[in-house]
Amino acid sequence: MEGAFEEMNGNLILAKRFIDHHVANPQMWRTYEELALRTAEKGTGSAGPNALIEQLRWSACDVGDPDDGFRINDAYTSFYSRMFAFAHPQHSGLFRYKSSAADYLNYNALLDGDISGALNWVDPQLALPLEL
Repeated sequence: MEGAFEEMNGNLILAKRFIDHHVANPQMWRTYEELALRTAEKGTGSAGPNALIEQLRWSACDVGDPDDGFRINDAYTSFYSRMFAFAHPQHSGLFRYKSSAADYLNYNALLDGDISGALNWVDPQLALPLEL
C-alpha cells in the first residue's frame, strides 16, 4: 500500500508543478493550442503529443521553468494534451492517452483561472458507473 501512496504523492507533486508552470507561462498554452489546432485541421487522424511539445520547446516561447532550467518539462506533455482535448472536445481523438497524473486535474477550473479548483484529486476509476 505504501507504494501506491508514494505514487499518488508523486502524481500530486507533478500536477502542482504543472499548474505552477501553466500560471507562470500562459503563452505556452496558447502556443500549444495553436499548434494542436493546426495539426487537427490537417485531418490526419491522430498526432503525437510529444512532437507538439518539441515544436513548442523550439518555438517563440523563450520562457523556461526556473525549477529545472528547461523551457518545458517533458512530463507536462500529458497535461497539455488533455487540456487541449477538454478545451476542444471536437478534437478529443487527436491524441491517445495512457493513465497519468494528468488524469486528475479539473481542466475546466484551470482554464477558467481557478487554480485552487484545478486539483481534482479523485481517482477516475471511482467516477465510473457501477454495473450490478
